[in-house]
Amino acid sequence: MKKKLLVIHTPPPYGGGEVQAQNLKEYFINDPKFIIYDYSRKNHNRTSWSKIGLNAIFHGAIWIIKVSYLIIKFNPSKLYFTLPKSYFAFMRNMAVLPLAHLFKTKVYGELSGTSFLFLKESNSIRHRSGLFFLRRIDEIRFLSPSIALMHEKYQLKCPRVINNGVDIPHGIAISSDVLWQNPLPIVYIGAIESSKGIFNILKAIKICNVKGIYIHVNFIGYWTHDIEKVKAFEYINKNRINELITFHGIRIGTEKWYILSKCAILVHPTYWDGVPLTILEALGIGLTVISTSVGGIPDTITNNINGTIIKENTPELLAEAIIKYFNNRSLLVNISIANKTLFNEKYKLEIFLKNMEYWFNS
Repeated sequence: MKKKLLVIHTPPPYGGGEVQAQNLKEYFINDPKFIIYDYSRKNHNRTSWSKIGLNAIFHGAIWIIKVSYLIIKFNPSKLYFTLPKSYFAFMRNMAVLPLAHLFKTKVYGELSGTSFLFLKESNSIRHRSGLFFLRRIDEIRFLSPSIALMHEKYQLKCPRVINNGVDIPHGIAISSDVLWQNPLPIVYIGAIESSKGIFNILKAIKICNVKGIYIHVNFIGYWTHDIEKVKAFEYINKNRINELITFHGIRIGTEKWYILSKCAILVHPTYWDGVPLTILEALGIGLTVISTSVGGIPDTITNNINGTIIKENTPELLAEAIIKYFNNRSLLVNISIANKTLFNEKYKLEIFLKNMEYWFNS
């Protein structure tokens, strides 16, 4: 039986795509039917992601050479890799597509977010050339039905929808006591930047404070832009909300789960996303989720059952959702139970890995 080649990128950085790649690596590493090429780079981070420079070109060339070598050496039946959203990183991956097809290797790709940036450049060379190669990928995995539907107009070969899944350590869950605390403990986890709604969160904190709604927001993650960090702290100091916020920095493993288990609500007012793993983690431990109608999030969160999808991404509506739960703690209890049930039925890591294995072997 021919082997299957998985080309993955594990952390760092600690985004959802890299975390899932780590899960795939650990699951298939000892399976003789799979070859795994992990091209992780130490000290890599989001600030250098998709930037074009000599270093990026050098590592891109190594990627192409290594993957080409593995195709020639093993002649795998299938080749799998994540499809970058930016044009140049995407075209780097496409450099091995003709060779794969020459060796009759089927190419499986995965969009780990919502959309390909180059497809938004209507009638541009990037749009046309990117779409040309997209249509020659044998199968593409999308994170949710809504995201797959967004790409239906591009007439791709064989779209697949496979939900992500995450692992919740045994015994980790929020207790009912947390849901009744004052101040109400809230958490945000991920890249701290304006595109993820950081300034909307800060303004919502101020609105709640003015209205006498006592909350405390924990931020887990890293700042991606120094200028935004400076502006954020200027706003925090000016409005005297320092004591209502804790910035924990990057926390992984036991430290991350400890903080999450001491909170009642996850806020994720993002402007762009696929299906964030942080939302799935929140479901798994019973956190209520407040987020936006972006990507596959509406496929995951149902209003008043799993949390709230705010109609518009504004500080006022975010604060309104927080205040609703602050004043109705029994609703938090019901949602906590519903979210843990949903997670066990749909988003456990073992379900995801089995579905991916079935896809690779189909």
